[in-house]
Amino acid sequence: MHIPDGFLDTKTWMICLGAAGIGLAVVVHQTNRQVRERIVPLAATVGAFVFVAQMINFPVGGGTSGHLLGGTLMALLFGPWLAALVMTVVLLVQCLIFQDGGLLALGANCFNMAFVGVFSGYFAYQLLWRLLPRRLRVALSAFLAAWFSVVLSAAVCSMELAFSGIVPLKQSLIVMTSVHTLIGVGEGLITAAILAALYRQKHAVVPATERAPVTRWEYLFGFGLLCVIGLFLAPFASPLPDGLEKTASQLNFLSNEQTIAPSVIPGYEFPGVHSSFLAVLLAGLVGLFLVLAFTYGLLRLTQRRSAAHEGRKTDAP
Repeated sequence: MHIPDGFLDTKTWMICLGAAGIGLAVVVHQTNRQVRERIVPLAATVGAFVFVAQMINFPVGGGTSGHLLGGTLMALLFGPWLAALVMTVVLLVQCLIFQDGGLLALGANCFNMAFVGVFSGYFAYQLLWRLLPRRLRVALSAFLAAWFSVVLSAAVCSMELAFSGIVPLKQSLIVMTSVHTLIGVGEGLITAAILAALYRQKHAVVPATERAPVTRWEYLFGFGLLCVIGLFLAPFASPLPDGLEKTASQLNFLSNEQTIAPSVIPGYEFPGVHSSFLAVLLAGLVGLFLVLAFTYGLLRLTQRRSAAHEGRKTDAP
């Protein structure tokens, strides 16, 4: 669902950039107030896992593939504010290092996946949690919320394409939502499986801004292991086009794609490495450590600002 440059006209990507900028400012403000020191390494590790998971495209039928977005998963683990910030870091690394998503379309991608995807999944889960029977509450709520977040993000993306005049809204909505309805099933299954596994350990799931649902070492080991597994699975990802590429091909606007900025590691394959397996593995390692480092550094900075703010409030007469 990463929109490349050339798919959106100037007015659309500028509006999306402004909306994403405002949203990011609010998210940073809320994160400054809420993030605690012990959650920082956990959030950075989960962010790295989401980056690696997004490298693994799985076939969904009809000559199309999809991958985990991870917004709902992070929102249910850490709350939506922190999840949106971590997802933004993932999207920045993908755009600037791997050219996965256009530079001018970065605002639209952040808006669609870091805000629409994260918050819609979080609030859908909260609603479903209250409505569903107790035995089905965690897994089914997580599945449906994650599925809904993917479909809604796809619908918003199709509206942006239509607003750019690149394709009629009706056609865009039908094709995009149809494809991502299938992709959302994969998203829902992965999200539900992870949360159900945590729930079976008799730990609270939602939210975890101030306390981890499992101990930090359990968390770090679990998601660290998932990162390692994901890195070795990434070279075997499906080569089929993803949902947006399939839509662009079917509706004849794939040729609009442009390259605005050069890629440091094009196509998630480390340059100069002859083995395709090693090239993808090295690219994944670079992206994983960049997401880990940037997320950790950013959250440590916000945590210190939060602590300093609390200290000033305590010292105030």
